[in-house]
Amino acid sequence: MEVHPGRLWGELEWLLTPVQRRVLDRLLEVPPGSRVSDLERWRKGPPPRGSGPAIIKALDQVSEIRALGLDALGAETVVPPRRLGELARYGMSAGATLIRRHPDGRRLATLLATVRHLEAKSADDTLELLDLLMTAELLNKAQTASDRDKARKHPRLARASARLAVAVEALFESEDWGRAGGDQTAGERA
Repeated sequence: MEVHPGRLWGELEWLLTPVQRRVLDRLLEVPPGSRVSDLERWRKGPPPRGSGPAIIKALDQVSEIRALGLDALGAETVVPPRRLGELARYGMSAGATLIRRHPDGRRLATLLATVRHLEAKSADDTLELLDLLMTAELLNKAQTASDRDKARKHPRLARASARLAVAVEALFESEDWGRAGGDQTAGERA
């Protein structure tokens, strides 16, 4: 049985307290000193590189989203997950100005579904960043340890490799490299 959109929006809106309604509406406003609304910032997510500062930003975002306390409302038990997902997809792609123009029920239902989606997405993104950081850090440490171990086990090979690297670099920097007899090409010598 298909639920009428107006009824669906009403059921989701009914779950919200007056304070939660105001907080959700504020997500569409651009805070002073910022260029985008909090909703836009959350939808964009943290930078896609696994660094300490990026992980801190991602954790802060997870904390901000979870602080709204919308997970305790039980929206998933009131509305079919498919419909909640459709609302969240719309909320992830529609501009804040467009969402702001919707009637109260649709606007708040869209924001509720979008924030619930962002709770899971931001936690997943943070875990991926942490995995990326840990993997890169562990691989770099392992490679460095392996290089040191090879140099320690084979000191003559390490010295010879260093000399060879210097010699190859000198060859590449030489103006006459690759030419036998200076300015003559192979055709001129023949």
